[in-house]
Amino acid sequence: MMSWIITWSPKSIKQMRNLPKMDSKRIANKVEELKNEPLIYLKKLTKKGQFRLRVGKYRVVMILTNNKLLIEIVTVAKSSRVYD
Repeated sequence: MMSWIITWSPKSIKQMRNLPKMDSKRIANKVEELKNEPLIYLKKLTKKGQFRLRVGKYRVVMILTNNKLLIEIVTVAKSSRVYD
């Protein structure tokens, strides 16, 4: 089975840097788990092509490109603010 490639948008990198170290480490580890079988962990959002991963009180919003096996992390934020 092919492994997915994960990329982080500049916005998501900045958001990760602003989180407490333990939280950002937990999110990064969870995102790494997506490489083999992402659809098991993700929920499809109504916005076209976007999915979300829940990691505690945080949500990671991403776009999947199936034909390239590419996961682009778009946003990382607390669940109360992620969809603003």
